[in-house]
Amino acid sequence: MSNKKQTRKEFRKEIKQPDEFVAQSNRAIRWASENPDQLKLGIAAFVMLLVAVAGFGMWRDSRHKQSVADFYAANELYKRDQWEPAYEGFVALADNLGGTAYGQLANLYAGRSAQELGKPAEAVKSFRAYLANEIESEPIEQLARLNLGRSLSAAGNAEAARKEFEAAAAIQGPAGPEIQLALARHFESTGATDRALDAYMQYLKEAPQGGSKNLASDRILALGGTPPPPAAPSFPGNIQVTTN
Repeated sequence: MSNKKQTRKEFRKEIKQPDEFVAQSNRAIRWASENPDQLKLGIAAFVMLLVAVAGFGMWRDSRHKQSVADFYAANELYKRDQWEPAYEGFVALADNLGGTAYGQLANLYAGRSAQELGKPAEAVKSFRAYLANEIESEPIEQLARLNLGRSLSAAGNAEAARKEFEAAAAIQGPAGPEIQLALARHFESTGATDRALDAYMQYLKEAPQGGSKNLASDRILALGGTPPPPAAPSFPGNIQVTTN
């Protein structure tokens, strides 16, 4: 019984306490009335912060729209094989708006344009600039490293090219057979016959019907190896062949 009476007493005492929100509000009002200058400074700072945030958002939106327009213009030239103006457009976009998504992607297209122009040093610079950013798509990273390796090889930097080819081969993506072919050619050019044979064999394993299957088989024979038997062609669906 005593515990019950004590609980009620505590409850009555509790409800007599002033509401915390009301108390805090009253203190804030008193402080504002006693410190009007500081209040004005605080409001001004808050307004300036809002203006800065809004301005940054407008600036970022403007840069994004400009990067889309510039990328589209350069890409139209790229699709028409106009490599020189396309390259210049992508490089300008990457230089001016490199912090945008399209500005970063422009480096990849600038590298491909430079390859078509026979400018391996410029291609290497663009591909490295693209790979310096975080890349969410592994297949695109694989293609970028494959093309970087090709450009390094064309520029005469065989060791750096090998490292990029091997880095590309370690990534899951659609360019696996092409990477093996690039590695095979690299090893063959440097006199690493056994490794070249392995790479040619791996190419035929990954792409038995690939466009370079005859080349790979011929190089295996030339290097003293034995190519695997030709793979039987596959047909879509259930096709039955009958003879009369």
